[in-house]
Amino acid sequence: MIEIKQMYAILSRLPILQGMNGRDLALIQEMANEVHYTAQLHPKPFIHAHTICNMLYFLAVGSLIRRITSPDGRFVMEEVLSAPAIIEPESLYGLQCTFCCDYMAHTDATLLVLSKQDAALMVARNDIFRMNLLNHLSAHIQRLREQQMRPSPNEVWMRIGYMISDMSISPVGTKTLRTKMDELADHLHETRLTISRTLGMMEKHGLVELRRREITVPDMKKLATCLTHGTMTPEQESAKNNK
Repeated sequence: MIEIKQMYAILSRLPILQGMNGRDLALIQEMANEVHYTAQLHPKPFIHAHTICNMLYFLAVGSLIRRITSPDGRFVMEEVLSAPAIIEPESLYGLQCTFCCDYMAHTDATLLVLSKQDAALMVARNDIFRMNLLNHLSAHIQRLREQQMRPSPNEVWMRIGYMISDMSISPVGTKTLRTKMDELADHLHETRLTISRTLGMMEKHGLVELRRREITVPDMKKLATCLTHGTMTPEQESAKNNK
């Protein structure tokens, strides 16, 4: 149980609740249920992909594992989602009100859960809540539009990098893509040897760590910087340009 003194500090940092006054935060606290999950060696999802989304989940304390599986089942991406965070508010409304990912405890975690009815009430009555939600959804849509409009690069390592980036929800942290080398080669229309050599080169530059059927990005921010500059060594490239 989170102490009352800590609760307001936590609520004021949560996405969509930032900027709300103490009275509004107190109302959110009254509406929301506080749920705790304990980290396990082999955690099981407490939210399953493709199940009905009729609750708004706020991650208040701790961290979760977010897992998304491609429709054909060939690719599984896992990343750590740390507090403060909100879980798929875009899944609460629309054509398909279902979660797209599985969520499980990575560390001991505390979530605040708001019913869809109470969330709708806050949207109708609170300008800050409504604008924050609108900004969050707009940013999500703009990111998807940016992905669609981005030309596919010729470099294989960049196509692998963008694939991992596009499957991620957070631009930072550790990402793990689970797949077979043959499946990745087929998806990118390359030979298995080309994919193997490319991943080996990426590992040499510290962009990925390779294990059997796993590609781990230890620092997504570093990979994103390399993708932006179009080189695996953006620091060296920047130094050349400054000479």
